[in-house]
Amino acid sequence: PLLLVGGIGGAVALISLGIRGAAAFLRPLHAAAGAAARAGFRVEHIELHGVTPESRKMVERALGIHRGMPILDVSPAAAAARVSALGVVRHVVVERRLPDTLVVKVTERKPLAIWQQPDGRFALIGTNGALLTDRDAGAARAQDPDLKLLVGAGAPDHAEALLGLLAKFPAIDRQVVAAERINDLRWNLVLHDKTVVELPDRRADNALVVL
Repeated sequence: PLLLVGGIGGAVALISLGIRGAAAFLRPLHAAAGAAARAGFRVEHIELHGVTPESRKMVERALGIHRGMPILDVSPAAAAARVSALGVVRHVVVERRLPDTLVVKVTERKPLAIWQQPDGRFALIGTNGALLTDRDAGAARAQDPDLKLLVGAGAPDHAEALLGLLAKFPAIDRQVVAAERINDLRWNLVLHDKTVVELPDRRADNALVVL
C-alpha cells in the first residue's frame, strides 16, 4: 500500500509500505497519542452551543465522544459528520481546544409547521420541505403554539410558500390554525372559528386580498 506522509506547496510524498511497514510507521503516532493522554490531553469538557434542550441528548449520542478519551484521538471532522446527519441539524462545527475541551457549535433547523402524515403521525416541517423527524412535534408545539398544522400529500414541499404568503396578510395569518393541501394543487385554510377558506390554485394572494 501507499502511505501519504506529508505535503509541502502542493507536493506530497508517498512511500510504498507493506502491511508490517505501515504498522511500524503508525505505531509511534499511536504511542504519541497515548503519551499525550497520560500528560493530561484528555477530553474533560464538551461545550454544546445552539442546541435546544430536547435535542441535547440526541446530539451527544451522535458525537460519540465521552469524557476521558484522548483528545488527539478525536476527529473533529468525523464527529461533525455524525452530528450533521441528524435531520434537525442544519450546520455544525466541532473544534478541539487543547488541552481538554471540545466545542460543538450547532445551528438547528427551525420548524416552520407541523404535518399530519397519512398514517396519522405528526412530523415537524423545516425549510425546503425537510422533515425534522428527530424532533418531537408535541414538544415543539408546546414551545411555539403558533405552529400551524398542515394536512395532505405534498404539504411539506409547499409549506414554506404558503407561510410566506400568509405572512403578507398578518390579520388573516393570525386566524389560520391549519391548512389542507388539496390534490397537491391548492390549499384550504381552517380558521379559529372553524371557517374553511378555499384558496384557488392560482393567484391565491388575490383571494386573500378580498377575504
